[in-house]
Parts: sequence; C-alpha cells; structure tokens
Amino acid sequence: MVWYGMVWYGMVWYVWYGMVWYGMVWYGMVWYGMVWYGMVWYGMVWYGMVWYGMVWYGMVWYGMVWYGLVGLVS
Repeated sequence: MVWYGMVWYGMVWYVWYGMVWYGMVWYGMVWYGMVWYGMVWYGMVWYGMVWYGMVWYGMVWYGMVWYGLVGLVS
C-alpha cells in the first residue's frame, strides 16, 4: 500500500513536472517568438527610417542639382 502510494505519487510528480517543463518550453517559445517578432518589427522600422532617409536625402540632392541648374541657366 505504501509502495503503491509512492508509485502513484511519483507518477503525479512526474506528470506535474512534465507539465511544468512543457509549460516552460512553451513559454520560452512564445517569448522567443515575441523577441523574434520584435526584431523583425524593429528591423522594418529601422529599414523604413533608412529608406525614408535615402528618399529625403535624394530629394535634397535632386533639389540642389535642380537649383544649381536653374542658377546656371539664369
């Protein structure tokens, strides 16, 4: 009876421990997914800023060239 109780308790402990461990793995996956998603989103924002900066810089450069041509013609 004591032995049976120990085995049953051990099984419950094992299942509980497995659930906790599985929960930790699942939580880790979710957290990792959030970090990965954050990196992708941050990368998109950074890329957008760089792209916007390039376009804005290109507009300024184009404006300088255009202004220089107008000044040269006149």
